[in-house]
Amino acid sequence: MKKINIIGTSGSGKSTFAKALSKKLDYPYIEMDAIFWGKNWYWPSDDEFFNKLALPLIEWVGTVKNETNHP
Repeated sequence: MKKINIIGTSGSGKSTFAKALSKKLDYPYIEMDAIFWGKNWYWPSDDEFFNKLALPLIEWVGTVKNETNHP
């Protein structure tokens, strides 16, 4: 399984870079924030998150914020 995860702070260009890279490599693009966060910025349990993350993909390019101030 091939995976690339782009990590960085908000506004650093992660999504722009990941979209361009996924297009160049012909990999699907997955935005991790869209998978992780629930309605009204609901913080999911690990089980909820991993169930949403269990997509039937072999290769992917994704982004995630590199922030440590979570509850």
